[in-house]
Amino acid sequence: MSKVSKKLMDKDIEERMYEVFWNSIGGLKTPHETRKFFNSFISDVEHIMLAKRFGIALMLTKGYTYRDIEDTLKVSTATIMSVAARHKVGGRGLTPALKQTLKEEKISDFLDNIEEW
Repeated sequence: MSKVSKKLMDKDIEERMYEVFWNSIGGLKTPHETRKFFNSFISDVEHIMLAKRFGIALMLTKGYTYRDIEDTLKVSTATIMSVAARHKVGGRGLTPALKQTLKEEKISDFLDNIEEW
């Protein structure tokens, strides 16, 4: 598990660091660029953790039960509850990504099923 230093950073430096970080991510143009960016400095475990958290949020949005999410993503109830609480309380930033993913999924389902008509 990744650890953060217990040494506190100057608040102004910390704020600037976050600003630069988020602007860097926001400036990426393609999923490929974003993947390369994250592959450059986060571990395989951190990749899995982030993907599972997004998967939990997506499955919750689609109405899956905690049991279904546990069984599918191999996560604990505590992790599901944590993601659910963050999404309810302050996770509005997740909403656009979830909506886009669901929209793309519906388009994909439509295109997959069009052959059956």
